[in-house]
Amino acid sequence: MVAPRKLSLTALIVGLAIVLGGAARICNLADQSTTRDELLTTGTSIPADANDSGQPVDLVHVISNNLFYGTHPPAYPVMMFGVTRVFGTSLTAIRLPSVLFSVASIGLVYWLGLITGQRVPGCIAA
Repeated sequence: MVAPRKLSLTALIVGLAIVLGGAARICNLADQSTTRDELLTTGTSIPADANDSGQPVDLVHVISNNLFYGTHPPAYPVMMFGVTRVFGTSLTAIRLPSVLFSVASIGLVYWLGLITGQRVPGCIAA
């Protein structure tokens, strides 16, 4: 029989950092103020005094609006269009991708340390 591999101390520390980072990121997620960018990319209503020309209603409009009139590539608005169609436009749903990407970046930093042969510095950076 082969004994199961023991987790290294650095992997355990990174796992703990991922859990704590995720908990810190989720804490009071819906209580934070809303920015104009969050509202513009999700199709939620904007106050009348904001002088907005209208909200994207379909995927073609989101892509063409960002390609021809925006200053940034349309990947984020397209992703947020899909998120709001699947999960709705609540503040928690709007901020869910941010939470997932921030938690994944902790593991990514550690993984980059592993593939460069710097396990302990990768752990400290994560």
